[in-house]
Amino acid sequence: MIDVEKVVAAAESDAAQWDRTCLPDEMITLAARTGLLGADRPVTFGGAGLDARELGRIAATLGEHCTSLRSLVTVHGMVAAALDRWGTAAQRRDWLPRLTAGEVVAALAATEAGVGPT
Repeated sequence: MIDVEKVVAAAESDAAQWDRTCLPDEMITLAARTGLLGADRPVTFGGAGLDARELGRIAATLGEHCTSLRSLVTVHGMVAAALDRWGTAAQRRDWLPRLTAGEVVAALAATEAGVGPT
């Protein structure tokens, strides 16, 4: 089982500051070590194989204490999920274990055609 409370306890005193500035590398490392990064990815790729309901509970718990941690887990997980669903077998094999281990941290950017100044 993923130890969300360990991460929450570590974040408790500084979470508000991190939400204003940035999340320290140590917290990203702790999130990876406790299984939060890629928790819903298959065990074969280093994840915990959680379902959406379990992942939602984790996100809610994190969000109650530190928005930055919740955002890290959510966005990192979205990228891992997209890679798992639409990536090639080689991409999944190369990237998913690194993502779930926290060796790399994922981010994403989204745009909409036709939105904004022309």
